[in-house]
Amino acid sequence: REEELSTFLQLGVHYDELYKTGVLINFTGKHMLFKNDVLSTDLVLGDNIRYNIDYFIDNGFHWSYGIKTRYNKFNRSFFENLINDEASGVNVGKVSIDYNDFTTQLYVQNAFTRGIALRLGVENKYLRTYFETIENNQTIKNFIDNTYLDFRNIKKNLDNIS
Repeated sequence: REEELSTFLQLGVHYDELYKTGVLINFTGKHMLFKNDVLSTDLVLGDNIRYNIDYFIDNGFHWSYGIKTRYNKFNRSFFENLINDEASGVNVGKVSIDYNDFTTQLYVQNAFTRGIALRLGVENKYLRTYFETIENNQTIKNFIDNTYLDFRNIKKNLDNIS
């Protein structure tokens, strides 16, 4: 038997060494736009803002549809006391790394039985991780990962080839 309550709001607090402090807000609602949809949102407000949103239209044993999007960001210092060069006077105690992840997924799902479902979809991911160094009084971003598909740069590079 399905629960008659269709909307939930949950609050909480969070602390850890990576994300530091945050207030957690979860909102879950059924029947937001259609009689068979579910919207779930998780939002964390604090030192590092992040969210997760999931919207799903459930058609049972027929094709169902959904979209998920999430954002995750933090800044963390790593490699404490790793870089020390006494001859040149350089003493770097930490390397500060910025991490950004923005992901969106679109998918379809078909349930075959109560326990087995097939889900197919596409994903767009923007992942950017870097640390900064200073050379000749200039700040330089050193990218560990910068997997963002920028169509303007692709077109510019193709124009330069031809």
